[in-house]
Amino acid sequence: LAKASTGCDIDITNIDNKCRYTFVRNHRDIVLDSALLDVMLIDSGFKTTCEIAIGDNLLAAPWIKDLVRVNKSFIVLRSAGIREMLTNSKRMSEYMHMVINEKNDNIWIAQREGRAKDSDDRTQEAILKMMAMGGEGTATERLKQLHIVPLSISYEYDPCDYLKAAEFQLKRDIEGWKKSKQDDVLSMQAGIMGFKGAIHYHCAPAIDDYLDQIPADTPKGDIFKVVASHIDKCIHSNYRLYASNLVALDLIAVHLGDNDLVLGAVSEVSVSNDLGVSRQLAALAELVDEDIVVIGLNALAAVPVALVRRMLLASIFGSDTVERGESISIYKNGFFRIAGALGIVISLFLAIYLFADNAGTRSFWFNLLRFVVSFPPSLLVGLLSFNVLNPKEKR
Repeated sequence: LAKASTGCDIDITNIDNKCRYTFVRNHRDIVLDSALLDVMLIDSGFKTTCEIAIGDNLLAAPWIKDLVRVNKSFIVLRSAGIREMLTNSKRMSEYMHMVINEKNDNIWIAQREGRAKDSDDRTQEAILKMMAMGGEGTATERLKQLHIVPLSISYEYDPCDYLKAAEFQLKRDIEGWKKSKQDDVLSMQAGIMGFKGAIHYHCAPAIDDYLDQIPADTPKGDIFKVVASHIDKCIHSNYRLYASNLVALDLIAVHLGDNDLVLGAVSEVSVSNDLGVSRQLAALAELVDEDIVVIGLNALAAVPVALVRRMLLASIFGSDTVERGESISIYKNGFFRIAGALGIVISLFLAIYLFADNAGTRSFWFNLLRFVVSFPPSLLVGLLSFNVLNPKEKR
């Protein structure tokens, strides 16, 4: 988190750390959503963490299976037939009731299957129907036995946003396209290592009292719709809004021509200069034509070089040389001074280029290796180009 965020916090003022809950929450990150909650529950005085519901579609690599084993996870089977799915759902519901009421542990489960790719977080009624298959009594009584707490998770930046955009585009352009298990692994890796900015968790009150208020004559089919709507309202009202959210609202309002929605955030918030946005824009570049990406990265790295060139020339060749506009050459200024100046410029260019190209998804040592491998040929090409561009100074 020290490298991939600007901090993480939780608000648990609405719950009691001596009780046990089923946390139903919006889904932002495959791995970290539950991992961060576990840490913050312990830091907040809870005596135990959560048993984590995880889909069997995510068990695509050995390291994922190991991670699941050490984090109190139980498997949600998603690839079974209808009859088997009903059997599995009932067994999982009974297990969840046992975890809360007998093991005295917490549960973590998403409000829907998979992440909301467009961040439109809505609770699936099927999740609530599954929960009500275990326990005893009416549907509301069974849900109440799980002590459901709507949990809002707010990321300032989504490190997987460019991957989600790619998925949307592939589904749009290729009929019948489906993501592979490797795509899930890539999302997990990007979610862990990518920059997230600020992270906020907010617990709403348990919905036990709300369930008591639902009229007894409410049709069973409507109960789950009503409860899902209430959970959604709790989650949405506890979002933490960041500058990027406000700017996005302004852009949408302008696009729709709805002046009543415009907040003026675009003119007040300099998001374009923010490190998180810069990283995500660089990552998004992978979705664009490769030639355009290379041109953009070169331009991004060349601008700082252009800004410091006069200061660099003055420090190495003297301010008088720069002010008089004198030409410089290997013959007149010496090979080592020319090579030193080119080395500094190339180092600055490569450092910016590699940082933007990897968008914070590669380790420091990987970037250092790319730098070391790229520097010698770049310097050689620079010296040759310098000599060619100074034909009158070849003596």
